[in-house]
Amino acid sequence: MTGMSVAKLNEALDRADRHSPHLRLLMQRHPDVRDLLAAGRLSDAIQHSFDLLPQKADPALPIGQLMRAAKGQLALAVAVGDWQA
Repeated sequence: MTGMSVAKLNEALDRADRHSPHLRLLMQRHPDVRDLLAAGRLSDAIQHSFDLLPQKADPALPIGQLMRAAKGQLALAVAVGDWQA
């Protein structure tokens, strides 16, 4: 990504933090996704949510927990990525 895209993603993260309680909560729950977005790595942030899918995750974790975490991570990445567009 270009420097401008990194700047736009960081602006979108700031807006989400200021104006969206739901996204603010997701940023707190998923700081790894927030950090990928802040570094301008939108594609990696989206892929990160797929890494939690059952075939790739720890089999000891309950499926519901995995799916909720993946859903939250994907929602954060897509929402912030959409705001920067």
